[in-house]
Amino acid sequence: MAENDQAQPEHRSLDVEQAYRTSLDADQRKGNGTFEHHGVVPEPIPLADSGGLAAGEYDDDEVHEAGKGHDKLRAMDWPAICFIMSAEVVGLGSLSLPEVASVVGYGGFIIAMILMALAATWTGVMIQNLKLRNKGIFLYCDLGDMLYGLIGYRSMVVLQYLGQWVVVAGNALTTGIALTNLAAGSVCLVVWFIVAFIAIFLLTQFRTLHQMRWILYVSLVCILVPVLTTIVDVPIREGETAENIKVFATSDFQGTMVAILDMVFAFGGHAFYFVFLAEMKNPRDFKKALYVSQFLSTCFFILVGVVIYLYSGDSVSAPALNMLATTLRRVMYGVIVIHTIPIGTLASVAIMQDMFPRFYGWDAFFSFNWKDTSKYMLVSGVMLTVSWAIVESIPFFSEFLSLGSSIATVWLTYGVPAFFAAENQRRYYSRNGLPFTMKRKGFLVGAYAFAFASAALAVAGLVAVIMQIASNYEDGEYGPPFTCDSTAYYP
Repeated sequence: MAENDQAQPEHRSLDVEQAYRTSLDADQRKGNGTFEHHGVVPEPIPLADSGGLAAGEYDDDEVHEAGKGHDKLRAMDWPAICFIMSAEVVGLGSLSLPEVASVVGYGGFIIAMILMALAATWTGVMIQNLKLRNKGIFLYCDLGDMLYGLIGYRSMVVLQYLGQWVVVAGNALTTGIALTNLAAGSVCLVVWFIVAFIAIFLLTQFRTLHQMRWILYVSLVCILVPVLTTIVDVPIREGETAENIKVFATSDFQGTMVAILDMVFAFGGHAFYFVFLAEMKNPRDFKKALYVSQFLSTCFFILVGVVIYLYSGDSVSAPALNMLATTLRRVMYGVIVIHTIPIGTLASVAIMQDMFPRFYGWDAFFSFNWKDTSKYMLVSGVMLTVSWAIVESIPFFSEFLSLGSSIATVWLTYGVPAFFAAENQRRYYSRNGLPFTMKRKGFLVGAYAFAFASAALAVAGLVAVIMQIASNYEDGEYGPPFTCDSTAYYP
């Protein structure tokens, strides 16, 4: 009878599955090749040990089946993911890069962008490999749970939400700045931030990237147009290159670190890579989308940063659209709103795909009856209201991006994928008695070293950003929070 009670049913809801796996003792879990989510296991078991499969809510097929419609996430081909990935990366990152080039020089800027692009591509491939080799991995927090149990899970939940929330807040902040410029500073800034979050809230009701893919395609066009307009307008208006441009430049600790973090933020789409993989028909095609997107985005970043800096010199500002003449700037800010709101929604949807099922399950996530729709609206509304309150207290743009990079983006883009990939491989080799060949040792040493270097960058960057923000506050460069005054954003 006891055996029948613990027999694994063919179809399980997530709640039943969690109760089932909680009832198993450690030896049974170990024998089944599973690991406990929110529980205690004597030793974390890499999913690769069981052929890359995990029973329960981490097994994609099981979740899709139990969720009765969760398979709708797997609806997009790699070209669609490539467009969406590019739209997310190109936006906020490109607006601050000309100022970065003025700090490090255009030669240093080009070299740094290429190296960061290669590193970001490498860690992006690591994320795909972790997903394919460990079938049950759905988000970063699952990686933490798989390797380090409850502590790893909770740590990665916080980091994952921070990385995605920074994109929500950053795009909402940019939307407020854009609308302020569009209205020539005649409307209270608080009103525009409210408008931005209401728009993001309404689009968040789409729930999946596939359902809002055409909006995201349009958003890509609506960031390319303003930035390309700036690239053309600045050289025409200036007539010749600036006299104070430098191939390589040096700055103080604060300026250099903030510049590096802005470049990191430009490649910071990794917070959404597991979401992209989850919505792909064939996750093995993720590399195609990654390679194309990274190549085109890197070329675009270099073009934007170098051209605008060459013709503006040290007078370059961030966001880069502030370089335009008044009328043209207002028009382009109007266009960019069509980009920032969908990208902020992308991040909001990513958060909700993890947050909402925690409270109500996947069945409710894909249900559109009035009861489940009300629940979804409530959860997303509370999350975005808290986000609005935080954004209202942020009186700066470039430093906010740098702060977000140091707290979350550096870790999710570089440190976490490298460290977890190395840990997963090391444990797999050890458990299966595989020899540590020179090639395998080289990968492990390189991945661990890269992860710890990323951690050092994140800590140094955080210190630098805090120092710069404190210094700017002392100089009176920032306005108060929750203010109607738009002078900080409307030149």
